[in-house]
Amino acid sequence: MDQDLQSFIFYVAIIAIVLGFVSAKFFQTIYNWIETGGKREHAVDVFHITPTSWYGKNDTDLFSNIADQEYRDMALSNTRLQASVFEPLANLYVPHYRQLEPRFCLGLSYEGRMRYINQEPRQDIFDALDYYFEHWNDGKPFILSGHSQG
Repeated sequence: MDQDLQSFIFYVAIIAIVLGFVSAKFFQTIYNWIETGGKREHAVDVFHITPTSWYGKNDTDLFSNIADQEYRDMALSNTRLQASVFEPLANLYVPHYRQLEPRFCLGLSYEGRMRYINQEPRQDIFDALDYYFEHWNDGKPFILSGHSQG
């Protein structure tokens, strides 16, 4: 892929993130994945949902922006610490997703937390799963893995 096309795709993805237009098509771009199955040489897949990798900087930050480099660095670090245990045995798939600010979430009732979690975080994970099943799974058995928000 030439550099101009790659840059164009990157900026379209950023605009989609900022405006909240995330769908299974959003996950077509490798930029929106931490891991995409490696060599895809194993008979089983692991779809891993990263733990909390972001904390808001003020009271109005409720959901992470997955274009934020601080979030991306922490999500990658968390993936390496936790999900890499699967790599010798399985193809690892890990999407970026908009996370709920954890300190805000802790002050809510269960019903209140679910109201927020069932917005952007849930939709992003469902869209990533849709993309994974449609393009990469090929009928293989899979393990759904996660920790904390994941």
